[in-house]
Amino acid sequence: MGKIRRILDIIWYFNALLILISLYVIFLGGADLSTRFDLMGRVNPIWIARALGMGILISIDWFYRYKSRWMHFLLLLYIGFSVWIIILSGSRGPMLGTLAGIMIYIMYIKERTFWKRFGYILLALVFLGIIVLILPKQMLFNKFGSIRASLSIIQRFALWEEAISQMMHHPLIGKGTGGYQIFSAYFGKYPHNIFLEAGAEQGIPAMIVLTIFLLRPLSLIPQLLKSHERQFAVLLFSFWVNFMINAQFSGDITSNYQIWFYTGSLIIMNQSIRKESY
Repeated sequence: MGKIRRILDIIWYFNALLILISLYVIFLGGADLSTRFDLMGRVNPIWIARALGMGILISIDWFYRYKSRWMHFLLLLYIGFSVWIIILSGSRGPMLGTLAGIMIYIMYIKERTFWKRFGYILLALVFLGIIVLILPKQMLFNKFGSIRASLSIIQRFALWEEAISQMMHHPLIGKGTGGYQIFSAYFGKYPHNIFLEAGAEQGIPAMIVLTIFLLRPLSLIPQLLKSHERQFAVLLFSFWVNFMINAQFSGDITSNYQIWFYTGSLIIMNQSIRKESY
């Protein structure tokens, strides 16, 4: 697991560079913040927001690993700028995924009572409401009010409805790999939901198999929380929650590679701890 931690440390520094580049574009590059922020139209805002969300979770983990006040101050700046850029990106998945990942980490890094965990959930909902209030009005309209806008939740509903329709017409074998785009009545290449994509293209049996595998960490985490690797297990689980939520709103089975990585990491971690106990 030490190698994975080193990889995560490298990701943190990479995201620090991404923050600096983003701040340069915002303040000196003439970025239009009335719609959604991207790096001069060259990078999909979703991928920027996903990367920064991962950096936020690593930063919170560092709060527990390092006791230096200067480090804590640096981490607060890092988290603050990252949250701001994620909000400006206007990406649903990274917003919700990062918030859920933070909530999971804080709730389970230490033993807490039910009411304390419930309180964290309420705080997360309040924070989500604040985000909605501070988003530019035009961005909110694009996200919720227009089928023509690429950010629209209405568009997502249309894509999901098409996937469900294809799945119901061919429940056993689906439309075949890549079949969603070929037979879709809409413009989407994929339904922006990995489970619906599997159901539409490979059939309900394949969707069930995918679901069983990707939800495996839910059965592993109770045991991992009792191990000596609790902190690292909670970090990996918060990543898993983050990218699982992302995978319900954007990307396809292949581009949501992070969910495969963290599902596999938790399975391997569980096997490693079990071997050590023998």
